[in-house]
Amino acid sequence: MTCSLVTSPGEKPTPEEFLVISVTIPDYFTALSVSPKQTQDDTVIASYASIERIRKIPSPVTTTPSEGNTTTSTAADHQKIEWLMALTSNAGGMLPQWVQNLAVPGQIAKDVPLFLGWIAKEREEESYVRG
Repeated sequence: MTCSLVTSPGEKPTPEEFLVISVTIPDYFTALSVSPKQTQDDTVIASYASIERIRKIPSPVTTTPSEGNTTTSTAADHQKIEWLMALTSNAGGMLPQWVQNLAVPGQIAKDVPLFLGWIAKEREEESYVRG
C-alpha cells in the first residue's frame, strides 16, 4: 500500500502530523469467491477500512502579566491533538447495517480515551526504563 501526504501549493508538510490508512485484506488469494474460513460454521467475515489524520495544532501564543512580570507561554506548551477519522465497515452476519451505522460512532468515541490512556502508559514505562 502507498500513502502520500498532499499539500497545498507553497505549504510545507510538517512532521507533526501523519496519516493512517487501514484496509481489509482477504485471507485468500486464489480464484475462490469466498474465504476458506467463511465456510466454517458460525464464522462471519467482516470488512473495515479507515483513513485517519492525526496532527498537532498549536494554540496561539499568549502573554500573561504576573506580579509585575510578563509570562509568555509558547504555542508548544498548549498544543492540541486533532484526530480525524473517515471509516466504513460492515460487521456482516445478521446485524442490520442501519444498526451498525448508529452504533459505530459511539464505540469509536469510547475507544479514543482508552487509546490515549494506553499511549500515556507506554510513554511512562518507556521513560522509567530509560530513566
